[in-house]
Amino acid sequence: MHIISTDTDRGIAPEAWNAYLAAHDNGSLYAMAQWGDVVREVYGHRGIRLAALETRHGAEEVVGVLPLVDMRSRIFGHKLVSMPYVDMAGVVADSPEIERALVERALELGKEAGADCVEVRQAMALSSLGEEGGQGIGEGDHTLSVTQDKARMVLALPDSSEALWSSFKSKLRNQISRGTKEGLTVRVGGDELVSAFYTVFAENMRDLGSPVHAKKLFYRVMATFTGKARIVLVEKEGEPVSAAMVCAFEKALQNPWASTRRRFNKLSPNMLLYWSMLEYACNQGYATFDFGRSTPGEGTYRFKKQWGPEPYPLYWYRFTPGEELSVPNPAGERDRFGKVMACWKRLPVPVTRIIGPMVRGQISL
Repeated sequence: MHIISTDTDRGIAPEAWNAYLAAHDNGSLYAMAQWGDVVREVYGHRGIRLAALETRHGAEEVVGVLPLVDMRSRIFGHKLVSMPYVDMAGVVADSPEIERALVERALELGKEAGADCVEVRQAMALSSLGEEGGQGIGEGDHTLSVTQDKARMVLALPDSSEALWSSFKSKLRNQISRGTKEGLTVRVGGDELVSAFYTVFAENMRDLGSPVHAKKLFYRVMATFTGKARIVLVEKEGEPVSAAMVCAFEKALQNPWASTRRRFNKLSPNMLLYWSMLEYACNQGYATFDFGRSTPGEGTYRFKKQWGPEPYPLYWYRFTPGEELSVPNPAGERDRFGKVMACWKRLPVPVTRIIGPMVRGQISL
């Protein structure tokens, strides 16, 4: 078994990379070759794809992959991340030994590049480390920390949206119906809805005090994953009120971004938005719907929990050279700018749309 890297070797074709992910139980949308390409195209971060190859039946076969993004920032430091801006990507491998070899190669690349740390975001614990972090990988050369304070929320879907609707309690159904009674309408579409989606998204991010992603990111996702990425838009008399993007990987539909304009909260647009995503997922034949990450006990977690999903802890591994952490952990990136974020909330939305992407692209969360 040997490991090749797209930044130093010939690499493997994206088609072979994606085929391996599609056939593996732990494959994910965000580990696909195109996702790293989108990040590079939008923010300029170098993408690295590590692939483990093994000779089987006289031919080399992919037996493990690890996508990485090389993020360099004067503010937030230099790190290799798998994968920034999303919940998970991490290692997908046929065995703990291959998994370990891929992570160790990532640490070597980080050392060669002079990175402050290497972050590996997993939907499941690394087998070679165990649920509590374990020992071994990078031992002696790196300090390992594991963050498990976030959980992804995944709902197993029935065969039809009618069956899902019937499974809800009457209180939930009434909350969903309220939006329709208030005159809210829903559209599901493609890149023609990106501008309306971004109107909602940018305003919500400003209200949260968070820099907004570049509009180009969403256009690139829609163009790259044609037929797999859709926008769900809730409107009030033609005005965008609430919006989300959903992306498919095999039989799973994932929701990486969803937002609502606060001034419309009294109309319960969130309830109609999430029902519309679930209805679409059922009608398109997906087996699961992933609500994305939340912090157990907080408001977004409780909101998602009412739909019936199961929480699964996320494992974010962080390897830092030496004995002391030299840069803030991911959750602390925004904490360094608490006062700045308070001021951000007072900025006009058009201003945040200009300067926000310059900052947001450097934040790995």
